[in-house]
Amino acid sequence: MLLDVATYRCLHHHPDIRFARGVFLDAIKDPTNGLPDGGPGRWYGNSGTENNPSGVGLGNFVVSELTAAVSPGPPYMSDVVTNHSLTTLSGRAEADSTVSVFDGNKLLGTATADNFGDWSLQANIKGNPIHQFSETLTDAAGNSAASAGVTVYSPNQHQTLAGGAGNNFLIAGPNDTLIGGTGNDTFVFNANFGKDVINNFNTNHDVLAFSHTLFANDTVAQILSQTHDTSAGAVIAVDAHDSITLYGVTMAQLAAHPSDFHFF
Repeated sequence: MLLDVATYRCLHHHPDIRFARGVFLDAIKDPTNGLPDGGPGRWYGNSGTENNPSGVGLGNFVVSELTAAVSPGPPYMSDVVTNHSLTTLSGRAEADSTVSVFDGNKLLGTATADNFGDWSLQANIKGNPIHQFSETLTDAAGNSAASAGVTVYSPNQHQTLAGGAGNNFLIAGPNDTLIGGTGNDTFVFNANFGKDVINNFNTNHDVLAFSHTLFANDTVAQILSQTHDTSAGAVIAVDAHDSITLYGVTMAQLAAHPSDFHFF
């Protein structure tokens, strides 16, 4: 039985820094499943700010089993990885919801988010050299929501990927130029991304997301130890073959914004 209504404020309680930064969760707590003092439990509700597109899995809580009176938060795609002919698209959405994934206006397929809101879809991506993926979700109560931006990706090298007005994910490829938009953008780096350049990175709300395979230690200190300033901007040297140049951004600015870094 649902009893009390509570607001849970989460600041850096979740390993996913971007989605736990300055967020709140308005929810109805089931007191039979977890404690109100922050112990594990199940919350029925929805997320808060635009920095937290889904609100699932914050801290020790899971957002699930929405009632018809509560609207779900927007889904999002946080990574794209190609292995031979198949591409794996993955992201987060309201727990147990059905996610429809689009490449432009074309439906690629549907996936079901698990109890923690994670979803993935394998697809054969063809056609345009630059793809813009978006998502919609439908929860168990029939409520729906659309992604707050697009995920920009290209299987080709030496591409220019640009964010727009929404909260976008830009998946870095070999020797790409990535351009941030006016929204809260996340720049995603998997293994062997080459020598990439980022324009218009805003340290106040943009995020650099790194695969856990890239650094010896998944810490901000490790990244900063491999960063130096140049006349163009700060350069993060992952290794001899992979580096990121952030035009117009200094190492001091990056150090002052540790929440700009995320590992996955």
